[in-house]
Amino acid sequence: MKRFDLTAAGTAATCSPCTFAILVFLLIFTLESVPASGASVFPFPGSSSEALSAAAFSPDSLTIRLEGEREGIVLRWIAPPLFSCLTYTVERAWTTSFSTTAALQWKEVGTVPGICNVSEYIPYSFVDPLSTDITTGRIRYRLSGETLGGWEFEFYSEDHLLALPDRIELVDLYPLPASQVLTVSLAVQQPRAAILQLFSSAGRRVMRMDFPLESGVSTRTIELGSLPAGAYILEVRSDADVLRKMVQVMR
Repeated sequence: MKRFDLTAAGTAATCSPCTFAILVFLLIFTLESVPASGASVFPFPGSSSEALSAAAFSPDSLTIRLEGEREGIVLRWIAPPLFSCLTYTVERAWTTSFSTTAALQWKEVGTVPGICNVSEYIPYSFVDPLSTDITTGRIRYRLSGETLGGWEFEFYSEDHLLALPDRIELVDLYPLPASQVLTVSLAVQQPRAAILQLFSSAGRRVMRMDFPLESGVSTRTIELGSLPAGAYILEVRSDADVLRKMVQVMR
């Protein structure tokens, strides 16, 4: 059987063709696995040692906290080492409606340069001074950018509600006409107990349920079940006020 001679550091060794092939494979694998001189071995965006995935930039990876109103809304977030060196574009969306289904138009309000520290969690903050002109409605912020490796990311804040109404205000009522279910969203400043009722056009009550309202927007989905087609009056009543709305049910 023919053998191959390998020499390493002046020492000769013999092996079979199969063994030789395995050794060559291991040598190539080892060379490709060792970072080049000066290359970072920390897993941060753009690093050659990390394959970024959608899971790495899941919505839970970074949380945006909103504070203040008078001097401008302040965004605060803490970036894990994975997001080191990234530049964040700050965008704001605002609508005068408290409805969660209202279309939002995004506007860039600033940028935050990234701090490079691949071993520590880094706190960031951004003040949106122009937000002082916004006095009512629903506002949301978005952080976006791109990693050194070209991976785009977006993180969203929760909705921030401004100047909530003292009295119960209807935010959403859909679908209209309704069929199987009806979704009701109400906004109010102070939490309160309320009762939701549905009356037929003849004034007969066909549904009643508790609808406790939290500060902000509260949503409840009603099962219409076997209610016959026709016009109904939706009523939400608390100790302080009452709201009524006509609802059409189709079959």
